[in-house]
Amino acid sequence: MADCPEAEHPPESDAVTRAEADEQELALASPDGMSEAERLLRSRTYPSVSDVESPPHRGFQFTIAGLMTMTFFVALALAGRHWMTPTVFAGLLGLLAVSCLVWVIARPPETTAARLIWWGILLAYLVAILATLIPAGL
Repeated sequence: MADCPEAEHPPESDAVTRAEADEQELALASPDGMSEAERLLRSRTYPSVSDVESPPHRGFQFTIAGLMTMTFFVALALAGRHWMTPTVFAGLLGLLAVSCLVWVIARPPETTAARLIWWGILLAYLVAILATLIPAGL
């Protein structure tokens, strides 16, 4: 058997040659998605500032400072009845409210403090009117 060349090199099986042929014919198709490099690049880029939407405005919200300011103006309007007659005090607050209205129309308040003062004057005026209409004995 040593003289036989087939014994040293057994013939290749048909399955091995078929697998080699399949590997040569196998070609990778192009990927449908992004490559790993593209995915990393996109994950590191951020949207521009103009693309970011601001949260919706929820309207006016009270703060503790705003509540204390309004309480001050209500107390001012109620205390005015003890300083002078209620009709005179309501008239003075009415003149103040009208002059502030002209100021608000000419230069609308932009800061929170200016808005609080404006609404406080209006609130004090309305409370002074109510204090004038309602008798003090109640």
